[in-house]
Amino acid sequence: MSDQKSPLKSIIRSYILEIGGLLKEELKEPRFEFGFRFLYPNERGRLLLIAQPKNKSVIEISQGTPLSTEHRQGFMALPDRDKKNFVKNLQKILFRLEVDYSYEFSKHYTIVLIDKLFLENDAISINELFRSVRKI
Repeated sequence: MSDQKSPLKSIIRSYILEIGGLLKEELKEPRFEFGFRFLYPNERGRLLLIAQPKNKSVIEISQGTPLSTEHRQGFMALPDRDKKNFVKNLQKILFRLEVDYSYEFSKHYTIVLIDKLFLENDAISINELFRSVRKI
């Protein structure tokens, strides 16, 4: 990671703590400039990931949500047409929430919500981060 990015990493770490998050892990992945897994709003909160992809001027905040056993069984019992309608309706809802998403309904049955905060002059405000974490 370049020295230029180090201040942003420190700022994000301090913002996570300031908004009431609990840092769990610093990610050491080559696809990220930096990344953290953290619980929000406290130790009983949701596990989120915040990362800056390599060579990008964006911060991504995401949370994966697996379907419960009951919901998974209900989804699998649907006819193919109803499964497609379910996914289409889910996409419409997520579009209105103004979040990106990915989903996998063949093995893990997980929905991942993603919000992106685009950096201006390698800066981000705590208010932007807080709103994004709450949205996800």
